[in-house]
Amino acid sequence: MTQWLGAVQLVTFDGPGVLFDWRAGLARIGVTEGDEVAQLAARLSELAALEPFRRWSDLVRQALTETRRDLRPAAIGLFSAEIGRLPTWPDALPTLHSLRETVQIGLVANGDAQHQLDAAQTCQTRWDVCVSSEELRAHLHTERAWDAAVRAGVTGGP
Repeated sequence: MTQWLGAVQLVTFDGPGVLFDWRAGLARIGVTEGDEVAQLAARLSELAALEPFRRWSDLVRQALTETRRDLRPAAIGLFSAEIGRLPTWPDALPTLHSLRETVQIGLVANGDAQHQLDAAQTCQTRWDVCVSSEELRAHLHTERAWDAAVRAGVTGGP
């Protein structure tokens, strides 16, 4: 084993980006084309940059409403509320549970507190460290977010 690898104490994950198959979640509401997904991601990034203190689920709802005007509000609301309950990638849970045996596990994600609780239930685990954009009042992924995750892992508090 590489020496530095043995010193790792905390591994953090970006929930929707790494653990959850957000494309499958979007497909459930009819957003399947690569162009649509790219357009949605671009608009979401723009909104996040403009409104760093706005709840993530509200930003997702607005971005979907603007990029897919044909979607029913109920479908949009369902997707934005269920980010932490999306299907996981096939290798996500075995990897997460395997890592849990040797290191602390953290979730650092753009999301609301409810998303993170849902993610813990979906992943059948508890987070040793949990940092959300809602808690930081800033959208991730910034140095501030990762620093807060490390502080929480090392000192027990953000």
